[in-house]
Amino acid sequence: MTNQEKKEYLKQINNIDRRVDYLLTAIEKEKVKRDRLLNISVNYENNGTQNGSNSNGTESKVMAYAEMGEYIESLQEDIQKLYKLKRIIKAIINNVSDATCREILFRKYINAERDESIWESMHYSKRQYWRLHGDALTAANMALNGTECQ
Repeated sequence: MTNQEKKEYLKQINNIDRRVDYLLTAIEKEKVKRDRLLNISVNYENNGTQNGSNSNGTESKVMAYAEMGEYIESLQEDIQKLYKLKRIIKAIINNVSDATCREILFRKYINAERDESIWESMHYSKRQYWRLHGDALTAANMALNGTECQ
């Protein structure tokens, strides 16, 4: 795996957070739409039978309600898959044995901090930081493959 491929794999975590936020918003919107469907007003005749003009509309609304429920469930499944991937990426980073490499990976890929902010706060030069970042990617690859990292 090249360093670029390692970076792209680790960067997925930022995309996951954005995607989960989007899905949660979509779920809430769907729930609002679904709940509006529950406010079905059915007219009943004096004898208790349903007014024929509303019965077909009610049936289609109930079908739409069920479809929305299935869609919401699929969004929730997507969120579960994304969180599983996020846990895997965090586990890979946590398996890097070198604390400095682990900190760089965590801050860059989990916290989405800017590189300059990281090297300045860690008191490294730009060049040192990029060397350590490369070492960190190598260590992450070793952790991904299940070998011991130094």
